[in-house]
Amino acid sequence: MLVNCNKVMLNLGCGVRTHADWINIDWSLKLRLSNIPVLRGFVDCPSGIMIHDLRKGIPFGDTAADVVYASHVLEHLHKNHAGSFLREIHRVLKPGGTVRIVVPDLEAAVRKYLDALMAVRDGNTDQESIDRYEWATIFLLDQMVRTTPGGEMSRWIREKQNSTVVGSFEGTLQEIAKSISSGCERSGFKQRLSALLRPENPDSTGELHRWMYDVFSLQQLLQSNGFSDVKRVSHLESRIEGWMNYHLDNNNDSTPHQPDSIWMEGTKGDSAFRGIKETGL
Repeated sequence: MLVNCNKVMLNLGCGVRTHADWINIDWSLKLRLSNIPVLRGFVDCPSGIMIHDLRKGIPFGDTAADVVYASHVLEHLHKNHAGSFLREIHRVLKPGGTVRIVVPDLEAAVRKYLDALMAVRDGNTDQESIDRYEWATIFLLDQMVRTTPGGEMSRWIREKQNSTVVGSFEGTLQEIAKSISSGCERSGFKQRLSALLRPENPDSTGELHRWMYDVFSLQQLLQSNGFSDVKRVSHLESRIEGWMNYHLDNNNDSTPHQPDSIWMEGTKGDSAFRGIKETGL
């Protein structure tokens, strides 16, 4: 049973991961296209999402929110804009309010790359080992440097969709792989329309990772922007009452929606942080 329905809970950069008890906010191209009446039937998006560019600030007054949650948003901001974003979160939170930030785990990605590299360097040149090395490299680098939509990641998944590595994907990666596979088989007007509307420059679609974080750097960033009692939690653990029931970080079987992530929470202290509200993130 959910108990937070009377609280103001913001789900920033929600994508398609939403819940009716939350105020879900996003600025994705897909969502904006779904808001055009003539295209609405060709673009699948959850209903009830507030369309807003978070680079222009959070559209709520000071101390308006009890909880702010942002999953896989921070890495899409330039490093020098991440603090501005967190200060905006601090501004809209009530004293004692909770922030929950989720980002890809840089340490986990690097460890997987190093493990895969050591395996092939040690002479394991079977196809699965080579695939694991190629994927670990692409996963670590591609979203920071790609120049075409989907980048090397989409191309590799398309070519290797029957491989053991792709078959082992979980959570969002599994969804991406299924989407790519179904896209290869799909034809007709909907596919052509999707290709026509998608910008060629990934810099304009929000695909790119502008910075990456490990546990230490994320904790330091939250603390330096006014949050206290900052700690790493699991995808199932939270100060937010009834968290697991919202299924924002966990699937129905309790597995993480975004494996290899850092889940971290902090609190806005009773004394106001003297940060400066900045826009133009």
